[in-house]
Amino acid sequence: MELKDERELEVTREKLRSLEARYQAVSQDPGDDAHIQELTLRSLKRMINQMKEEIARYESRRSPRASQSAAEPART
Repeated sequence: MELKDERELEVTREKLRSLEARYQAVSQDPGDDAHIQELTLRSLKRMINQMKEEIARYESRRSPRASQSAAEPART
């Protein structure tokens, strides 16, 4: 997955907030099956981390410093 524009960034941030809220809710509810809860939390954490990485990649690509350093010739 690669974010292409500001709209996708905003949608991803909304999904991230939703996943983080779900993670918190699941972690606070003891539930009937501890194993299912553990697997659910792992899955949610994996998706949360993936979205955070995608947001960071997008923001680094649009950052003036990132494009400036990419445009500079390599020094040897």
